[in-house]
Amino acid sequence: MAKKVAFETVDTEEMNQVLAESRSGRGGRRSKYTPVKEAIEGLEGDKALHLKLTKSEVQGVRQYLRKHFGKSLKVVSSAVKGSKDQYHVFVKPTEGEGK
Repeated sequence: MAKKVAFETVDTEEMNQVLAESRSGRGGRRSKYTPVKEAIEGLEGDKALHLKLTKSEVQGVRQYLRKHFGKSLKVVSSAVKGSKDQYHVFVKPTEGEGK
């Protein structure tokens, strides 16, 4: 027998209040890559951000940065010598796109 889904219709003010209360203990919704985004926003001059990530994290950070910065960043990665799943990742603004 199929389980019934309980639901109700609420106005957006109530929705926002419930969400604010449920998120207040954890500081809102944040990606684990948010600190990377904040560090990139603070880059000055000819600087690059260096990260060491796993293969799946490299894909995750690439997608996150593309979503937030479009094509204004260059992300390059290279395997760490002697490691099976660790990569050096360098992130910098593309030419003429300094933040």
